[in-house]
Amino acid sequence: MNDGTAVWPNDRPQIALGILSLTTMAPDSAAIEKTLTFNPLLLVDGIAPSADPILLARQIAYSFSVRRRFSGQ
Repeated sequence: MNDGTAVWPNDRPQIALGILSLTTMAPDSAAIEKTLTFNPLLLVDGIAPSADPILLARQIAYSFSVRRRFSGQ
């Protein structure tokens, strides 16, 4: 299924993989935040994107957002 709006069934298995703990903040986090980008298609080996076409649109939209931030708009 490639419908990102579909609710997952209640009987879908869930696996606890661990705990993520944030313990400190970078002293210059405000500056760092302005340079961070998110690309939903940058995936680690062994994980593949779904065929959901919105992923391609998001990648383009996020890159426009980053360019606008860097240009001061």
